[in-house]
Amino acid sequence: MYVSLEPCSHFGKTPPCANLILEKGVGKVVVGVLDPNSKVSGSGVALLRAAGVEVIEGVLAADCRALNWSFWVNQRLGRAAVLAKWAETADGFMGSGTSDRVKISGAMAGDWVMELRRGMDAILVGVDTWNLDRPRLNVRGLGADRQPVRIVLDRGGRGVYEDGVDPEDMGPLWVVDGSRGIADVLRWLYAEKGLGVVMVEGGSKVLSSFFDADCMDEVHVLRNAAMVLGKGVKSPSIGNLEMRREDDLGLDEHWVWQRDLA
Repeated sequence: MYVSLEPCSHFGKTPPCANLILEKGVGKVVVGVLDPNSKVSGSGVALLRAAGVEVIEGVLAADCRALNWSFWVNQRLGRAAVLAKWAETADGFMGSGTSDRVKISGAMAGDWVMELRRGMDAILVGVDTWNLDRPRLNVRGLGADRQPVRIVLDRGGRGVYEDGVDPEDMGPLWVVDGSRGIADVLRWLYAEKGLGVVMVEGGSKVLSSFFDADCMDEVHVLRNAAMVLGKGVKSPSIGNLEMRREDDLGLDEHWVWQRDLA
């Protein structure tokens, strides 16, 4: 059996994986990486070996951590993991800075974003983006059986929100006071609200606040290399992060960075 993460040895939301492996009579298990959860952290491998199962560990460990990146952030840092996505022009602008809307990315990128949203527990924007754009922050066109929570980071209570029941095609709306600090908000969302991964789709100011707090774990930039604005809202600075280019999405370049909690 090949597994990306060490089989667990404790009762949580599900019974121990290691016990099931023993019940099924598996004789050899190749483990990508040990579980960072302190309740496991080697005990699953030890249980298998004690029962005579051959275990090989540490195979493609970096790839396996990348595969389970949000889980690693949850366990190692004790907070919700953060994924950021934005579109930008060739000269590094993500908007006009006025009420005039500028569509930067294409249809293929839009479909990809919807697929990405489907795997998120929540989508977060700042109050300025909320007031200006009234974004839907939902999954469209994929027949999603659940919608992510919509979070507005509103430090001063400046948002305009309608009372009433949340629309059926949108998740619940949470207005969160950001004055406690980004890291504290993420710890609260994970420990008290059970959110494992949050997608930040706000403006440059909100995105920069996550970078400044060292609370950015995965970044996706969709760059339209054929569009130049010359002025407007600058994309947030990514500092010295080493971005890698993945497969382009139509005419949009797709650049990615991910934190590795080795």
